[in-house]
Amino acid sequence: MPITSAINGTLDVIRAHVGSVTWGPLVTLSRSVVLSLLKRVELGQIVVTDSNGAVTVCGSRQPKDGTPSTELRILKEACWVRLLLFADMIFILNRKQLSNATTLASSVASTITSLARSTNTMTNSQLNVSAHYDISNTMFEAFLSDDMTYSCPIWSPNSDPTSTFETLEEAQETKLQQFITYARIKPSDHVLEIGTGWGSFAIAAVRKTGCRITSLTLSREQKALAEKRIAAAGYTDRIEILLCDYRALPTPIEGLYDKVVSIEMLEA
Repeated sequence: MPITSAINGTLDVIRAHVGSVTWGPLVTLSRSVVLSLLKRVELGQIVVTDSNGAVTVCGSRQPKDGTPSTELRILKEACWVRLLLFADMIFILNRKQLSNATTLASSVASTITSLARSTNTMTNSQLNVSAHYDISNTMFEAFLSDDMTYSCPIWSPNSDPTSTFETLEEAQETKLQQFITYARIKPSDHVLEIGTGWGSFAIAAVRKTGCRITSLTLSREQKALAEKRIAAAGYTDRIEILLCDYRALPTPIEGLYDKVVSIEMLEA
């Protein structure tokens, strides 16, 4: 309905800019909520240095050997707002302390976050992807395999004698090859990939079958690096990366896609 569309459009504009707001009361509320959650940490230590120089120690005052310790430096006050609304902070060692929170601050955080991310609109999707993937390609390179394949790999069973020496990249390659096989991709296919990652599937599919791929991403950082990797592999004539939401994808002039592939994270 027109009225509903107008309301949703207005909310999208608000959501798109709220993460950069530095309005005093909102910053104060956001800081209070985030710090109240961090103070629930029991294992390990997080030292928070605010933009005004104030230091807050969350967790163990004197971490034991082997217990994680890190420092969070807040350079801009807007960071508190973004942490409250858009950050998916997961502390594995403290999951019992940080889950099912019943404090007033946690309730406020849940309510505000729900308002800001209540619907999977195209604007919200862009914000979520940017907050996650546009942080730094270098960060992801630090823990992904050399081919920069995201999501879970497929490891060989323990009964396989070679499983002991299997690398992460080999397990990721197994996954990519299974998708290519199960999708029955042929040289003549024009494949739509929803979620480019850093281009590993597109490169693997073209290398094996010679197909053509149009791949979609909402991350500028992913697109830039994926295109470099595709060019290095010599497949720029077979793979096109679009910065586009799948809901806004126009129909190809030459006809519909032959196959659609989307390799996602579980939480997506």
